[in-house]
Formats: sequence, structure tokens, C-alpha cells
Amino acid sequence: PSVTTMKRSAGIVTFSLHAVCFIGLAVLSWRKWPDPLVDFGRELYVPWQITRGKVLHHDINSLFGPLSPYLNALWMRAFGVSLMTLAWCNMAILAVTLAAIHRLIRECTDRFTASWATLVALVLCGFSQYLEIGNYNFVTPYSHEATHGFALSVLTLAVAQHAMRTRRPVFVAAAGLAFGLSLLTKP
Repeated sequence: PSVTTMKRSAGIVTFSLHAVCFIGLAVLSWRKWPDPLVDFGRELYVPWQITRGKVLHHDINSLFGPLSPYLNALWMRAFGVSLMTLAWCNMAILAVTLAAIHRLIRECTDRFTASWATLVALVLCGFSQYLEIGNYNFVTPYSHEATHGFALSVLTLAVAQHAMRTRRPVFVAAAGLAFGLSLLTKP
């Protein structure tokens, strides 16, 4: 087999391993993620109020930037006002963030190290239920501003790295946009 075929096979195995772990953790923790009375209620209430016409920092108090509440309100408008709307969208954001982390680490090291790093991040942060109150995970976080800010920071690094490799201005602009958006969360 050629080197290209072997790399493609290794990539498929890596993706499959991550997908099985992701799905397995999601199934094991299914709908046990948040405690809506302790902290996570705000993560549901604020975007729901925005979908009903309220304005952040005018009608609704918030200590953080406006990106996360309005993004979550957008998800709720598009897919319905529910906990599962946010959970599904957060799982998608988690998957993209893990892929970006894998790519960044893969550029610096090798596929084995990148795979282990992303698997550890997935197990420790993705669906974790290590305390009685389950708000400390990526699916139903204590603060969406923290997880969205983290995801945008990883995206900034991945796009900036790609911009340095390709020397294309569009990627420099995309990295700047991702960085600017991260400042609208919880810097």
C-alpha cells in the first residue's frame, strides 16, 4: 500500500475512535448534564427572554459579553426553545473544537499524540459528570461564554496557523474575526 493509502486509513481509524468515544460518552451521560436550578437555569432563561424580544444589558442583566446569549437565542429561534436545542448545538461546537485541537496538535507533533490529547479533552471536559452538580461540562456549561470563548480561541489559533502556512490574507482576516468574536464572550 502507498503512503497516501496508509495515511488515509490512519485518519479513518482516528476519526472512528473519536466518534465512538464521543457517542459513547453522550449515551452514558444522556440528559444528566445540567442542574437547571443551580446555575444552568440562567443559560436557558437569558436566550429564551431574547427570543421573546428582551434586550441584553437593557432588560436582562449580564456580566459577560453579548455573543453567547444572542447565539443561543439564534439556536432557539431556529430549532425551538429547549434544553436539548442548546445541548445539540453545544455537541456540534464541541466536535468542531476537538477537530481543531487535533489539527493544531497534529501540526506540532504526530497523530498518536494529537489523538490522545483530544481524547483526554473529550473525556475530561465534554460530557463530564464528576460532581453532584453536572454543570461543568461542554454540553451544558456553567457559562456558555466560557465554552464559546474557548472554542473561538482554538479556532483563532487553527486559522492563524493555516494562514501562516498558506500566506493567504483571507485566513488572516478569518483569524482576526474569530479573535474579535472571542472578545465578545468571557475574555
